[in-house]
Amino acid sequence: MRIRFRYVTVEVDDRLRQRVALAVDRLRINVTAYLRIASDDVGVASQRLRGVCDRAAERVDVTLATVNDRIDPAEAATQRRLTAV
Repeated sequence: MRIRFRYVTVEVDDRLRQRVALAVDRLRINVTAYLRIASDDVGVASQRLRGVCDRAAERVDVTLATVNDRIDPAEAATQRRLTAV
């Protein structure tokens, strides 16, 4: 995968891209879980605060899933190439 900046083009290794995608996915799962737990804990105190926590969890989930799709798109993951040394 090539990332183009203004004056430099960087080629990212597939293994690194997959590792970063896995890390982003774990972060998405953990942050969403913590926000959902917080939502359940404050549900008794205030319905409005619970709604805020639920919306925050949904935004984090969608945003990090989008980032993960850009880092490691599904079609790029299926295309493998053999490199001879």
